[in-house]
Amino acid sequence: MEKLKKIWKSTLLIIYKKKIIQYILIVAILFLPVASIVSNKLFNKINTVEESGTSSNKDTATKGSIKTDVAKNSDEEETEMSSYTLDSGFSKVDSNKSSVNENNNTSSSQPSTTVSKIDKSSLKGNNISILEGDDFDPIKDLKLTATDKDGTDISDKIVVENNYVNSNKAGTYTVKANVRLKDGYTIQKTFNVTVKATKLELTLNSFKPIKNIVEKNESVVLDLELSISKKNVTPTYIMINGQEYTLYKGNSNILSTVLNKQNYKVNLKSGNEAGIEEYKISYIRMSDGTLINIDKTTNVEILKSKAKIKNFYYEENSLEKIINTKFDLEDIDNSASNLNLEVYKDGELVYSEKLDRKSKYDLNIPTKSKGLYEVKVLADVNLSSSTNKVIENTEIFSENINITKIDESSITGNNTEIMVGDEFNPIRDLNLQATDVDGEDITENIVIDSPNIDTDIAGEYKVLAYVINKENKKIVGEFTVVVNDDVSTISRIARLFGIENNKNSSKVYSYRSITNNTTVTGNSAETVISNIDISGLVSKKDGYAPDGKIYVELPTKLSFSVNKEGDFKGVSYMISNKSSCDVEVFVCEFTEENRDGGITVNSLKDNIENLDRSNIHLYLQGDNIVDLGENITTDKYLAKVEKANIKSVQLLGDAGRGINEKVDNDGINEKFNITFKIKKKN
Repeated sequence: MEKLKKIWKSTLLIIYKKKIIQYILIVAILFLPVASIVSNKLFNKINTVEESGTSSNKDTATKGSIKTDVAKNSDEEETEMSSYTLDSGFSKVDSNKSSVNENNNTSSSQPSTTVSKIDKSSLKGNNISILEGDDFDPIKDLKLTATDKDGTDISDKIVVENNYVNSNKAGTYTVKANVRLKDGYTIQKTFNVTVKATKLELTLNSFKPIKNIVEKNESVVLDLELSISKKNVTPTYIMINGQEYTLYKGNSNILSTVLNKQNYKVNLKSGNEAGIEEYKISYIRMSDGTLINIDKTTNVEILKSKAKIKNFYYEENSLEKIINTKFDLEDIDNSASNLNLEVYKDGELVYSEKLDRKSKYDLNIPTKSKGLYEVKVLADVNLSSSTNKVIENTEIFSENINITKIDESSITGNNTEIMVGDEFNPIRDLNLQATDVDGEDITENIVIDSPNIDTDIAGEYKVLAYVINKENKKIVGEFTVVVNDDVSTISRIARLFGIENNKNSSKVYSYRSITNNTTVTGNSAETVISNIDISGLVSKKDGYAPDGKIYVELPTKLSFSVNKEGDFKGVSYMISNKSSCDVEVFVCEFTEENRDGGITVNSLKDNIENLDRSNIHLYLQGDNIVDLGENITTDKYLAKVEKANIKSVQLLGDAGRGINEKVDNDGINEKFNITFKIKKKN
């Protein structure tokens, strides 16, 4: 044993003296890094495996990376494997050089490995199944999420490398995604997407036109609401009445999307014959070529062609004071009836003539003066073949003509009656008036060309009057004056003041001829008719009215207007009682032509200030106020008119001042009717 100790001691001494251990340590230190690199490469080739969505799908790991497995804590989720590049971030192995102490003892430190922290990096998602035609968003639908090594959410950095999913075709597809960590390392993963086949089904929920009534050869838009089982297949063409048309996608909303309903439209053109036109669907062609048979119809009414006035021509006839007009009527569908010709001057109706239905017209229109005239043709129009809806007084033609050659020379007047002993002035009492060729008033130039009338002798006299116009043409007029039997001076004086105090108060007097002019107004959309009641009364031989009769003169026409500012303009009129007794006047009925539109007459109790100008108050003012806006169910007392006397009555009112574009742009009119009741005052 002692001998062995000596040998071991001598060997160590030789090694020390020859510095062999130093060489060994130096070589070890130099070889260690190289060995480490080689071992890491070998280890990485063996252990690094790329993660995939399924165990069956594996890829070769990224070259030059190592995989570090970190044991999970019991209360933590399973930690994903991270791939690291060699040039950074892995644990290092250090070797300490050998050292010799003062006593020549050698020592060396053992290599040590630094342990990494817990790796929380991950890339997660789901394998899914979708229906054919569904929209597919890889990140959203696979529910891809990612975290960094420290657990930070980096889902927004996920990159889809490959997306082979064709959602329009059944099958199984893969999606490859990756995410790059903060330290430069990358996680990859592959997911499966199964596209399940669906059956193509189409349901027609509705089929209707946008407009039910159209004109001939007008564009017709048909609306379809469809439900389609496949989102990737759309309708492209539709067969209607044996012709294929393109389908256009219409508007959609949230509700239609939820209910899987989509709007489509097809544009066609209506026929050229009036009546009901049927549109029948045979099939719908889908974007994948599939034809889906559908048996569905809808209808559109095609209106009749509007009646037209064509080839309008006019010529002035100065001598006869007429306008000769010629025109043709084109009404291929017989849409117009009750034709009427109207002529206006300065907005007032000056001539009206009912027209017989024919194709050509040759008419003479009388005129009194030069100026601008508007010629209109009105008719009752029915454009519908399925209904009897007639629009009365519809303007089918309007033309302005300027008359420049009419000779306006004239002398006019009225026949009259006077009493024996009355003073007679022809110009005044015959109400003579004269105009020149250009319409100038030349009444002052009238010449009376007849014997003087003997007002002391009862009888009938002729009065001749004439005037010379600028063209030196003589215009002559003949008038009649009747001188009646004498009466008392008191009666004549009373008559001058419009009263009669004679005991025989029923006697009729006519100091002046009475004219009751009626103004008829209207617009281009109506036919204006003036109804004038004629009352006849034959006096007894002594000139008195029959006993027990009521003779009261009322106006034949009343009118009012509302201007653009909403100002109401009424009218005053006279009720003349020519009876032998006092009478009372009542309003027993007031009616509107259009109860549901037009001008609305409101009660005086109603506030209409903020309503538009078509809303009015309307009332009669006599001895009493009669509110025409109230529902008149009983007779409303208006005024008392004494025998042989006159009473003034006013038609008054006011209008709203609110804004209504239609009223402000088009104006509005309506007809009303007032029924008066007159009875003897007891």
